[in-house]
Amino acid sequence: MTRFERVIRALVIEEDMTLTPDNLYIIPNATVITEGTTVTVEPGTNIQFWSDDPSDPYADSYIAKLSVKGAFLVKGTKENPVNIYPSDLMNRYFVDITEDGKGFISLKYADITNLATNSDQTHISYADHCTFNFNLGSLFRYRYLESGKVTESDLYGTYLPYFDLVKDSVFYKIGLIHKPTLRANAQRCIFADCGISYDYYNFTSENCVFLGNTFVDQTNPNHIVNSSMHISEDEVMMILD
Repeated sequence: MTRFERVIRALVIEEDMTLTPDNLYIIPNATVITEGTTVTVEPGTNIQFWSDDPSDPYADSYIAKLSVKGAFLVKGTKENPVNIYPSDLMNRYFVDITEDGKGFISLKYADITNLATNSDQTHISYADHCTFNFNLGSLFRYRYLESGKVTESDLYGTYLPYFDLVKDSVFYKIGLIHKPTLRANAQRCIFADCGISYDYYNFTSENCVFLGNTFVDQTNPNHIVNSSMHISEDEVMMILD
């Protein structure tokens, strides 16, 4: 571990802290930001979920997750977004970030890879000028506790967090295999080349753009609607700018 790499080993964060771009922060295990505690993330900071060390003796028992009972404030900028992603070693696993109880998450100018979960209880209050994408076209792997042991398997059903408000953001190549359930109040967002299941009771859109997506109609799960227009990653970036 270099001086530029900091592993967040505390399972419970009980003091305010600021994450800065001169370090790579690694969340290898389940981590909780306690009520009344604020973690602020500065522009240009990189946060990695899961260990990238195959020799780590505890890697097989880790379940990387960030539960926020306090506040998690991501303050990226257009020039220097915050990057949140899984490690190369664990790139088939999702990045699990959620509010818990009275917790509050605010994401501004964040690029997040594999933001997903196997639970319909995950929640994020606010996202602005973010990019969300999946990095693979195969099934996610996930870990869970069973009879006190860490077990893992392929994940067939995924959810995106419920967003109270997500605006001016891009969802790109989300769910090509998984067709995750989308629950959000979305304003001026772009959904490009995604595979999505709608939660009709918990999804609203205002001035959003939908290009090249595959939608599963949950009122008729065997009914799949495809749009014919597709969009390149460069075009997504141009629109986002």
